[in-house]
Amino acid sequence: MNRPVHFEIISKDPERTSEFYKKAFGWDSQSWQDSGYWLVMTGEESGGAPGIDGGIMSEKDAVEVFGQEVPAYICTLEVEDIDSAIASVTSSGGSLINEKNQIQGVGWHVYCRDPDGNIFGLMERLELPAE
Repeated sequence: MNRPVHFEIISKDPERTSEFYKKAFGWDSQSWQDSGYWLVMTGEESGGAPGIDGGIMSEKDAVEVFGQEVPAYICTLEVEDIDSAIASVTSSGGSLINEKNQIQGVGWHVYCRDPDGNIFGLMERLELPAE
């Protein structure tokens, strides 16, 4: 089963938004590679209630990626094979927003739309070498 593994919040001011979620819910965040994107950690990896971590994307970057303003949380589903998942999305009536792209050190990612136009992401994580 493919579960949500990441969310994104679109923001006019990602730094301000990260401060809001820190104050309101105790989420930690940090700027990622000085890109204007903020990584969000919603809790500890072990113990407690299950949950997912995410990110805050600038509204400017969202408009560039999606071609429009996106006032939403975007969930990303982890998949074993992104090419098979893309084929499944398109054969089921969904569509791609962008071509799959590799996020260095993380994996393959693509944004999609469901038949109602809702946006979601797909992520195939890179296999990390055993230590």
